[in-house]
Amino acid sequence: MSNLSEIKRLQKNAAATLLNVADYVNTATDAQLDKGTVWFLTEEAEGAFNEFLAAAKLLRPSFEYTKTTSEMAQAWMEEALKNKQENCA
Repeated sequence: MSNLSEIKRLQKNAAATLLNVADYVNTATDAQLDKGTVWFLTEEAEGAFNEFLAAAKLLRPSFEYTKTTSEMAQAWMEEALKNKQENCA
């Protein structure tokens, strides 16, 4: 079993990645948020959710979840883009 510092590292990296994605979306122009960039950012978010899931499973091996990390990442990006639109309105 991994130690607590490894779990905290996974959680910290995941949180930092999601904040970086959200910061990029919030400061990017519409032209910078093209299809390829949104795809890349969604992939980054999925990696972060994979780290969160790994940490959760290390803390509680029986941890169950109902959505895939891909679905979580897609929802994260949709919300980030929606928040950007609302903040610009």
